[in-house]
Amino acid sequence: MQGDSIVKRIINDANLEAKQNLINAKNKVDSENISLQEFILEQKNLTNKEIKKQVNSLKEKYLVNQNIQQKKILLKVKQDIIKSLKQMAVDRLLNMTKKDTLAFISKVLKKNAEENQVVYVLFNQIKLEEIKSLSIVKKLNLKIKKGSEPGFIFSSSNYDKNLSINYLVDESFEKNQHQIFSLLFD
Repeated sequence: MQGDSIVKRIINDANLEAKQNLINAKNKVDSENISLQEFILEQKNLTNKEIKKQVNSLKEKYLVNQNIQQKKILLKVKQDIIKSLKQMAVDRLLNMTKKDTLAFISKVLKKNAEENQVVYVLFNQIKLEEIKSLSIVKKLNLKIKKGSEPGFIFSSSNYDKNLSINYLVDESFEKNQHQIFSLLFD
């Protein structure tokens, strides 16, 4: 019997040790499972934070890009306004009444012509003979010839001075550029 009791005891000890090993293994698995779950949760939180960061970064980029696009559109509109204003000024000068056009021609000739100078002039609504009959033309003995574009070209032996309508409008725009820009861009 003593042999049986030793065997029983060995089996009992083995069972206890096996149970303890099972409990330890289960605790280890549970512990690793908790660690794994914590790790997964931590990674999920990090991933969510990264996603939020990326979303915020994309939002900022989108807003910046949207702002840039709006500024480009606004700049294009302002450039079109300036171009339109210049064209309106040219059209106004070219479509003045005959009386106003002759007065304008006289004023430009008085301000810019030199005695005995050749002046090329083109205004579609005014004939060369009407320009030649102006008192300033006679007074300065100007030689009036037909120009190639609307406005004036003053020609002398030393230089030619371009006062075409487009040049006059551009020059006026340059002189008033600060005021125009302050109206459009401030």
